Amino acid sequence: MLEDPNGTFSIDDVISPSKDALFRDVPNVYAGGYTRKVHWFRFTLRGEAQRSQGYIQPLFLEIQPSYLDDIQLFQPDIEHAGSFIHKRSGDTYPFSTREIPGRNFVFKVSIPDNQTQIFYVRLSTTSSSLFYVRAWNPIEYVQAQAGEYTLLGLYFGLMFATLIFVLWQGQWRREPTYRSFVAFLVSIILLMLGMNGLIGEYIAPEWPAFANFWVSAFVFIATGLAARFHRSILDIDIRQPFLNGYFVTLTWLPIVLAPVAILGYFTESVHILMICSLFAPVMGISRCFTLIRQGQVGSRLLMLANLASLAGYSYTLLGLVGITKGMVMQIYGVQIHSLIALLAFNAVLMSRFRHLQQEHQRAQKVAEQAQSAQMAAHLAQQRQGALLSMLTHELKTPLSVIRLALSRLDGDPVIQHNAKTAVIDIRDVVNRCMEADKLDQDAFPVEPAPCNVTTLLRSLRVKSSEPTRIAIDIPGVLPTVISDPLLLRTVISNLMDNALKYSPSGSPVTVQALLSSRQEDACPGILLTFTNRQGEAGLPDPIQIYERYYRSPGAHAKTGSGLGLFVARQLAERLGAALAYLPPNGDSPVRFTLWIPLNTQ
Repeated sequence: MLEDPNGTFSIDDVISPSKDALFRDVPNVYAGGYTRKVHWFRFTLRGEAQRSQGYIQPLFLEIQPSYLDDIQLFQPDIEHAGSFIHKRSGDTYPFSTREIPGRNFVFKVSIPDNQTQIFYVRLSTTSSSLFYVRAWNPIEYVQAQAGEYTLLGLYFGLMFATLIFVLWQGQWRREPTYRSFVAFLVSIILLMLGMNGLIGEYIAPEWPAFANFWVSAFVFIATGLAARFHRSILDIDIRQPFLNGYFVTLTWLPIVLAPVAILGYFTESVHILMICSLFAPVMGISRCFTLIRQGQVGSRLLMLANLASLAGYSYTLLGLVGITKGMVMQIYGVQIHSLIALLAFNAVLMSRFRHLQQEHQRAQKVAEQAQSAQMAAHLAQQRQGALLSMLTHELKTPLSVIRLALSRLDGDPVIQHNAKTAVIDIRDVVNRCMEADKLDQDAFPVEPAPCNVTTLLRSLRVKSSEPTRIAIDIPGVLPTVISDPLLLRTVISNLMDNALKYSPSGSPVTVQALLSSRQEDACPGILLTFTNRQGEAGLPDPIQIYERYYRSPGAHAKTGSGLGLFVARQLAERLGAALAYLPPNGDSPVRFTLWIPLNTQ
């Protein structure tokens, strides 16, 4: 091989004795990388005694790869000493000009029996300066071509099958990683079609500029989409600033370099792009170690995919940029490594897809179990409601009869009082249970209406079990509030009954009402304060006081359900009111406050 830095050498210059010493031996496959230098190759062929019907059987010289721009072959002319037979080919020439049709560049040469000839090839290309030449017997060439096209058919068949499978799964509609993979896969397929010469052979045989541009364009596109896909599948984001910066840069670098390439500096721009891509394997493998430690699904398979594909790409790219010596694998390596990469990454996505399906099935099963449990609970609640409704209906009449009978009996007043109190307590327990059940069934719709708080307080005092103990303090005239009279009555009644029940017998219970605005937003309202002395039951736990069925340890001496304050709190929230318990200090009175907005709506 002889380098022609400026591309000015002619065949006469190359064969001159002064240039002979400048030729150097190179491997069977030469890799010169991306460079503007012109390369001259010199090799010797010997003619074999092979004749067919009296004619010398020619040899086929096949030059690869199929994306080289300009190839000029110089064969000594045996009829004119010192002259050469000059032939040209390359992907910048129409396909119809090729001497032997095929995706690679094939020249037909004839060499006399048992004679040797020195051939020269001039290579000029904007792509990577790879050069691989083989001499074929025509029959063997045809057989080799049949096998080669068969392998290409299998190769692209696998590619398209993978693409169809991913599209059929449908995850690309929902998952950005799948969309990135589809874009990456399509770009690789289109790039491989161009790099294998199939675009120039079948799609645009008479438009060599288009076929040449196709390869150049998809080198940039595939590199950017590959970086974008790797960033997505490796779960890299701003939490990994260095890795994220690298892959984001590599994603946008082709777009930045594209104008430079269009301006005529494709060789320089693609060289920069390929050099930057060499760091991707190290980045990908280092990230895989982190994902394995985190236990992410498919991370070990992802590591294998990176080792098999990214490392393979690096080896190929090292040859393309001229760092490593040429080998046949550097011509076919891109196809092989791209196929391994895509199949491996597809396996990673399949494992994640199966995991998502399993998670979905588990979630669906849990949801079905929860729905079944909810239906069972709802059914139990309905049965409980039916039972409470039946008990309420069946107990109210006997309790009324008992109260009427007790009022007519002449006997010990203390016994009569205790009996009446017991009946009232039973009635209250039943009422609280019914109220709690209605809350569970959401059977307390709020129906706002004008409500006079003063009238309501006085009415509830009259209907209470001990009206003489309740003192109502209302300084001034209170405005009418817009609230649900029934729900507000229930809340206030429960607070009054609670104060009467747990304060010392005969002690006063004070209910004070005055205008007050809410501190958070200055919303106007009425503040009711229920005050009573501490009784024998002691003080409740401020944290548990509004819980269902909670009663303080000393409260069990009296009949109760533990539902009064629970119901009051729930109904108050529905009315937009605020119920609060003010724990006393020492022997100070027990206080509950109920703030009611002037307008519940």
